[in-house]
Amino acid sequence: MDAQVNKAKLKDKTLKCVDCGDEFTWSSGEQLFFISKGLATPKRCPKCRTFRKLTIAHNQGVGNG
Repeated sequence: MDAQVNKAKLKDKTLKCVDCGDEFTWSSGEQLFFISKGLATPKRCPKCRTFRKLTIAHNQGVGNG
């Protein structure tokens, strides 16, 4: 099925972050990207996702030197 057809069927969704509780918009374009990569629906807002990635990266670097 054509990607443009899929995107046309998708609607922006409002989700609630499991970390901070804020609502965030998961756009149709983001949904299409997640689907194409086989990823699950995000549980965290972009700000909390970035913070989590930085925290994990920092923790992996601790004690490795």
